Amino acid sequence: MSTLSARTESAAATPTKQELIVGAACKLFLTAGYDVVSMDAIAAEAGVSKATVYSHFQNKEALFAGVMHKMCEESSGPQVCADLAGPPEDVLRTMGLAITHKLLEPQIISLFRTVLSGVTQFPELGRTYWEEGPGRARELLTTYLADLSRREKLTMPDPGLAAMQFIGLVTGPFLLPCLLGAGEPPKPAAIERTVERAVALFLAGLRREV
Repeated sequence: MSTLSARTESAAATPTKQELIVGAACKLFLTAGYDVVSMDAIAAEAGVSKATVYSHFQNKEALFAGVMHKMCEESSGPQVCADLAGPPEDVLRTMGLAITHKLLEPQIISLFRTVLSGVTQFPELGRTYWEEGPGRARELLTTYLADLSRREKLTMPDPGLAAMQFIGLVTGPFLLPCLLGAGEPPKPAAIERTVERAVALFLAGLRREV
């Protein structure tokens, strides 16, 4: 390996200060809660000065948004994507599985709990979580359903509502029990069966225009 290549790999492996700050904030928010964690504690955890934290993030709300963005982008689960030109049952199955697996990831569940514990005192937490997480899935699904309605001439007066109903169908049996720690996490086979049934019910409820 050339010296230049080694230096390039080393630089790529070294996290930036912003990455260190976001990583530290993520750890502290999930373990201690949003309202308890201070910018001083985040700076200490990241090994940088408080001034450095504020040079990257204007306030704690902006830093939380950075944490949300990182977790939603780097989540280990499958991305909410599909071949949108494929058969509707295949597209919706792929989307349904992606959405469900992502929302049930342990880190996402922990983040959801953090948001719920602080949203009364800090309403911006809920808005940030929605915009960076579930809201993105809803937007993508709404766009797809609106296009599907036009192409297939289906009765779907409100694609946005339909998107939320579909998300409820695929995640509803699992999300609340996971949030409450009630029972074991669902097996992949159980998620697949639920999504298959949800897709069938959803498509059966759409009528073709005559």
